[in-house]
Amino acid sequence: MNIKKMISTFTCLLIVVFTLTAQKGSSCSNPIVIDGTGETKLISPNTYECAFSGGENVKQWFSFKATQSGKISLTSCGLTDEDTHVLVYPGAFCEPLLLTAESDDFCGFQSRVSFKGTQGNDYLIVWINKKSSNGFKWTLTEGDWAEGESCTVPKQANATSVNVCDHSAGTDQWFTYTAPGAGTITLSSCGNTTENTLVKVYSNCAGELITINDEHCNQQSEVIFDCSEATEYLILWDKVDANTSYNWSLSYAGIPTSFTKHKNARALVSPNPAKDQLFVDVSGLQQVRIELFSMTGQSLRSAYSDSGGIETIDVSMLNAGIYLVSIEADDFSKVIKIAKE
Repeated sequence: MNIKKMISTFTCLLIVVFTLTAQKGSSCSNPIVIDGTGETKLISPNTYECAFSGGENVKQWFSFKATQSGKISLTSCGLTDEDTHVLVYPGAFCEPLLLTAESDDFCGFQSRVSFKGTQGNDYLIVWINKKSSNGFKWTLTEGDWAEGESCTVPKQANATSVNVCDHSAGTDQWFTYTAPGAGTITLSSCGNTTENTLVKVYSNCAGELITINDEHCNQQSEVIFDCSEATEYLILWDKVDANTSYNWSLSYAGIPTSFTKHKNARALVSPNPAKDQLFVDVSGLQQVRIELFSMTGQSLRSAYSDSGGIETIDVSMLNAGIYLVSIEADDFSKVIKIAKE
């Protein structure tokens, strides 16, 4: 090989190397690995720095392997004046990208989020500067869940005094309540706050959802469900977009919902299992909100009826599986589990 050809080949290799280096962190397939080496831009304990090239809304990707199981927290709060946005995906590969956690404008224009980490698992972290190409600092910390931040360490809910949700750490709030007898439990943030709230009730930490409500009274939530004696219920108040504290109430009555003033009302769902259409009979009810949820609590379909009757919900495009139909009216609440073929 002659000298000119060798120089040309060497120059091409240098260009490739420099191009690959410049692209580090520019895509999910080439993230900056957070492993204690220099490429992570570690500038102090747990503190990292994003460096962008180009205009606004440019993404910088990082990869992190959890060193312990528990809470992983990311934040740019108090570290920059830039408008930041952070997203987290499980795994070390681009496909599939299933969103685990996200934060935008949590503390002013900055971000803070916490999510469940499992020791040895990989996570893709994406930071975005929404308004400029300026870099900014952010932190990553691992630790244990504080009381109320996980279903494994729930707070005790009280039926005789006001309960308080604190989302200031960027986490959901979990509570536990054991029914003193068979009857009805009512959970409500209505009249207690102006924050946008979302409440879910589970039978266990495995994620079996019993009931859910998003906007019973404006942006606040209320659920009424039948309970069994000596049965524990896990109550989750989703952080939604709240970063402060708010009050909510719990009340117990030894009367099942079937004996309310709507005892002649119908709340029937058919067919079950469903294939293409779901018919919801709410005869005898007024101003009814019907909502279809996944078992993880995601709202998928909704309908509204002023004067009862039968409402139709299209489920033809949904995957086969189990879903929840929530039926809400004044002093009436019912959740029905259905199957989609």
